[in-house]
Amino acid sequence: MNICIVSSGSIYDLIPPIYGGGIQNYIFSISKCLVAKGHKIIVISGLSYSNLKQYEKIQGIEIYRIKKIRNKSLSTLSFSLNIIKILKEIIRKYKIQVIHTNSRVSTSIIRLFFPNMPIIFTEHNWDILIAPPGYNAPSIFYPLMLIFELMALKFSNSIVCLTKFSCAIIKNLLWEKNIKKKIHHIPNFIDLTLLNKYNKELEKKLGDKKFFIYIGRLEIEKNLFTLLRAFSYIIKEKPDLNLYIIGLGPLFNKLIKFKEELKLKNCKILGKITNKDKYTYLKNCKGLILPSFYEIMPTVLLEAFAFKKPVIASSIPANKSLINDNSTGYLFDPNNIEQLINILRNILNNESKSNIIGENGYKILKNKFILNTQIKNILQVYRNYARKK
Repeated sequence: MNICIVSSGSIYDLIPPIYGGGIQNYIFSISKCLVAKGHKIIVISGLSYSNLKQYEKIQGIEIYRIKKIRNKSLSTLSFSLNIIKILKEIIRKYKIQVIHTNSRVSTSIIRLFFPNMPIIFTEHNWDILIAPPGYNAPSIFYPLMLIFELMALKFSNSIVCLTKFSCAIIKNLLWEKNIKKKIHHIPNFIDLTLLNKYNKELEKKLGDKKFFIYIGRLEIEKNLFTLLRAFSYIIKEKPDLNLYIIGLGPLFNKLIKFKEELKLKNCKILGKITNKDKYTYLKNCKGLILPSFYEIMPTVLLEAFAFKKPVIASSIPANKSLINDNSTGYLFDPNNIEQLINILRNILNNESKSNIIGENGYKILKNKFILNTQIKNILQVYRNYARKK
């Protein structure tokens, strides 16, 4: 089968991922696996700071990178408009049978220009589905975002949902007669082969340090000020404890300032690091903390499972769909600092239980959330809608 996968990506990363956004890992994992199975995979993504090559062939995947503006609100729109000409050439040259999109804007615009092309849309967005208007973007953009969201859901041939709760939301949002046939619940997953590279020098520097980590964007929905407040309390009991916050985003400088106000010398905000370094931190940490108000299905949570690390996560639907409290991880009310403090205290005082919870998370991952388990389902969706060569 000849498949084109489209994602604007991040200005900080590329495909294949070096710094590792969840969507980039998702696309690269699918692409690599399908090429190994004999399929032709073309990826269209945005240019990043990491790599300015407009075309590359990597591990059999042909990758086209398109320039886009750096404005957060308009970058995906500019990317989606700029790909139309090259997408037309790619469809003709490679006899593309199905397009797999990963953003509402790209899905909507591609459908306008290619009305007869089969489009599979993976729903990664959380802002319109579950957050109040204006939460993640200026309110003035909300109507436009909602229009693109509804167009993507309405006019794609099939929708891949990463969680059951997002399936339910979309069903209620669309009210289509045969909506159940259109929506496919295929959970997020990770490719375990991508997690086996570490930075040995960094591992030496970490030594026997006790630390927790956060990995993700530094955005308002991630609830990181609550995390810093909780750490400011627990550090009084465990002065040798450390916290590493890994990621970039608009809150970077504000978080540094807030950390300094709390006098958290044992907390470091590391910014952007490579996947190799990220996996080294995961391998050596006491646990991953994910205090978000909103998520769809966070890849980093699965990565923590892969390293058999306990996950401390907010009790939102996305996290509850992956974690059984006190069995495969720990859940807390994202507005309740005391709950988070108690969980951190319990992990540090009862490491044997935390090790068991880490093992349980790994078992869940191996059963449900690895690439080889889910690629068959994705491939079947492609086959259901792909046009003939």
